[in-house]
Amino acid sequence: AGRRRFMAVATEPGAGRKHPSAPALIRMGLKRWASVRTLRATFARRERLRGKKKLGARQVIFLRERKKPFSIYMQWLDGPGKNRRIAYIEGRNNGKFEATAGGALGWIVRNMAPDDPAVFKTSRHTILEAGLGVLMRKIDKQFRAAGRYARSKYKGKVDFHGRTCHKFYRYVPQRPGRYCWKLEVLIDEELGFPLYVKFWDWQGEAFEEYSYTDIELNPGYTDKDFHVKAVPRKQRRPRRAGSNVRSTGT
Repeated sequence: AGRRRFMAVATEPGAGRKHPSAPALIRMGLKRWASVRTLRATFARRERLRGKKKLGARQVIFLRERKKPFSIYMQWLDGPGKNRRIAYIEGRNNGKFEATAGGALGWIVRNMAPDDPAVFKTSRHTILEAGLGVLMRKIDKQFRAAGRYARSKYKGKVDFHGRTCHKFYRYVPQRPGRYCWKLEVLIDEELGFPLYVKFWDWQGEAFEEYSYTDIELNPGYTDKDFHVKAVPRKQRRPRRAGSNVRSTGT
């Protein structure tokens, strides 16, 4: 069977024209995500770390993700921490993840707790919060959080690394428990996956920026793919996938 295409549409009050609904697109993405077992992608991030005033340098990371048991493997390809590797499998290794530093010490493997203080010197989040699935649920929650008190802007279709995406801005009033004041998100038209997202705080400063490219769905991963010792020293950078999202299996 060929790929099914979906289009979630809502009418903007007073506009008299139809445009995609971000919450509906995200729900479509979550429905699609339910059938995904594993994912391979190039993940890029910029974060404002504790005590800093601006976003840090861009990090480019080769990412593997598995849903059951929840598993993450990341290798830094460019930017701060280049050649660093981390790996985690839920329920294994006493709840710890394996980690190597970049540079000369890159082949010394440490077992670290997800909330080890050293984690927050280089990231705003633990490895338990990594992956596309977590990001999708975070965005869905943000769109639901303020309901009718939120304000959205649809900015049309854009091309993002060969994928057609719908661009939205979302603004919410400040309340306890809300993640951000403003977000920008590019949602893949076909998949409903957020391929780019940027968050701003209530002072108007950006604090997180994430993107996913070169996505491949359902590669045949096993436990050994989420173990830093099993990775060759010269890991080949994933090839650019252009305009296609590849799917291995069904």
